[in-house]
Amino acid sequence: MKINPGKKVVVFLDNAKNHTSFLIQTSYQKVKEKLKLIYLPRYSPYMNTQKNIWNYLKARLFKPSSRSCIEELTFKLKTLYV
Repeated sequence: MKINPGKKVVVFLDNAKNHTSFLIQTSYQKVKEKLKLIYLPRYSPYMNTQKNIWNYLKARLFKPSSRSCIEELTFKLKTLYV
């Protein structure tokens, strides 16, 4: 909200306990004119972009092999999208 003053911010959330907690709900009530929370349906990981990206990276990176250094891992990450 600080980055986009005057604009309404939309946040997509899954139904993790920390996303549906009392603290989140009470904090949201204070800023609901500036913030919209959209909860994804329960048990719908296919709609969760973060999980899709993480699953893609896990499938590509965590094959039964290892990297000898952080530079090799970084290089592999950069070449995934080529």
